[in-house]
Amino acid sequence: MLSILLLLLLLLQSTLSFQVHRHHTYQRTRCDRTFTALNVHHICHKTLNIQGCIDFYSLFNYTVSSTFRASSAQCAWLRCNNTSSSNPIIELIEIPKPFHNKVPKPPAPPLTETPLIPSYNHVAFLSPLPLGTYLPSLSSVSSSRFSKELKILQPPTQKQIDREIWEMAYVQGPDSTVVELLYKCATLPDGVGVE
Repeated sequence: MLSILLLLLLLLQSTLSFQVHRHHTYQRTRCDRTFTALNVHHICHKTLNIQGCIDFYSLFNYTVSSTFRASSAQCAWLRCNNTSSSNPIIELIEIPKPFHNKVPKPPAPPLTETPLIPSYNHVAFLSPLPLGTYLPSLSSVSSSRFSKELKILQPPTQKQIDREIWEMAYVQGPDSTVVELLYKCATLPDGVGVE
């Protein structure tokens, strides 16, 4: 279902030009009609080890809000503990044990050896601190809570996107998923740095 929605979104983007406006409203440039964007409810992650994922996402202040079953799969919804947050839910679906040997575990991408390929699926979290400070702290918490150091796939680098300077790094999550950490360093004044 998600694949179909993504395909439809890609088709829409290729035929229409959208402009993002502040209050989560998109406006078509080919006609006068406007429509409100849909909010993201949850992001789904299939896993071989649901508890390992629960532990990992707790590093980002997510905790279990609901557990349920879908067929024979154990599932959990994780919500961010930040009460002012409108972050989407992370839905975890544990692949049942009889199917574990039928699911190939992909290796983590070698981001430290080759540049990041933008097509890697990943989830991104905003860091409250510069990544040079936040990553060692996060790794220390991971070591003390779970006896596992955080695996850094790509150390912090800076990139300018429009007028904003972002610091970004990539770490390995459960089941070799890629997790991006972002920190907004600065916003350039109007007319500066945008080509």
